[in-house]
Amino acid sequence: MPINARRFGDSFQLGSSISVVCEEGFIKTQGAETITCELDNGQVMWSGLIPKCEAPCGGHFTAPRGVILSPGWPGYYKDSLSCEWVIEAEPGRSIKITFDRFQTELNYDFLELHDGPNLLSPVIGSFNGTQVPQFLFSSGSQLYLLFNTDNSRSNSGFKIYYESKALFGSDNRIRKSV
Repeated sequence: MPINARRFGDSFQLGSSISVVCEEGFIKTQGAETITCELDNGQVMWSGLIPKCEAPCGGHFTAPRGVILSPGWPGYYKDSLSCEWVIEAEPGRSIKITFDRFQTELNYDFLELHDGPNLLSPVIGSFNGTQVPQFLFSSGSQLYLLFNTDNSRSNSGFKIYYESKALFGSDNRIRKSV
C-alpha cells in the first residue's frame, strides 16, 4: 500500500475494499481513493492502480493552515526543478511560515519567499543549505514561494507549515525571527 498515506481497511480478501487518503502536504498522483480486490480472468487483482501520494511541485493554497513539502519528500528532491506555490489568506490577515525541516544544496538550490502573489513581489528571503529563520510573517494576505534546483546534487528539501494570522499592527512590516 502507498507511502505518505493512511489506509482504511486491512483485509486483502476477494471482495474487500481498501480506501487511501493522502497525508497532509501530499496529493494523489495515481489511482482511485478506493480499490477493491476482485477476480479478473481467474486471477485475484485490485480493481485499479494502487494509489500513489506525492508532494507536488507547486500549488495554490487557500486553507487557513497547511503544509508545504519539497517534491520527493521525505526522500530527496529531483534536479532541475522550478516549483511555485502561492498561499492566499483572507483579506486583512497575514501568513506565518514556520520552518520545520530545511536542507538544500548549499549555494545552488534555493527557496525564495516573496511578500505578495508572484515573483515580482518584494523578496522576504532567499534560503539554501540549512540556515533558515524559525518563522516569518508576510505583511499582507499573499505569499509566493519559488523553489529552484540546479542539475546536480539534491538533498532532503523542506517541510514548512503555514498559518493565517491576524495582522500585527498598522505599520504592516514584515517580521522574522532567527
